[in-house]
Amino acid sequence: MSIRDIVLAGTPQLRQIAKSVNSQWFGTNDAISLIAELFDTMKARNGVGLAAPQIGVSLRVIVYGFQINSRYPDQDPVPLTLMVNPTIIEASKDVVYLYEGCLSLPEVRGLVPRHEWLEVQAQNEKGQLFQKRYQGFEARIIQHEIDHLDGKIYPERMDNMRTLGITSALKEAGLIR
Repeated sequence: MSIRDIVLAGTPQLRQIAKSVNSQWFGTNDAISLIAELFDTMKARNGVGLAAPQIGVSLRVIVYGFQINSRYPDQDPVPLTLMVNPTIIEASKDVVYLYEGCLSLPEVRGLVPRHEWLEVQAQNEKGQLFQKRYQGFEARIIQHEIDHLDGKIYPERMDNMRTLGITSALKEAGLIR
């Protein structure tokens, strides 16, 4: 198990656009190690998703998923998933608001609008293309992690910065569980 440090908001490299993964990367020791490190770090930090730039690797690779997560106790399980070079093909016009957190902004949450569903094309660990429609919390996670690949963090998506707060204060106010 290899757990990496999380790159925190304010670090310039978190604001860079990650590089696309080329076909020679798949199946290499570097690929296998990075994927394992992403999953191990996400689990160890109690995350629901993690993008390679959050551990200092500027590649378009994300992982996500959980069975139970204390940070989001009301959410149903999401299968463990890897996406390489993910692209949003289509997204709903309808948005859903939910308080979001981020491992790169510890102990802070904000009310973020996200598309209710989206269609994503990506590659798996073997480099094979797949396309699928996602909805609900899983769609939210994917959007959040793709933002990291594009050098963005969730407060940029917020339309009311007054909803940004410290997790413990938001819990005490009954805004999140």
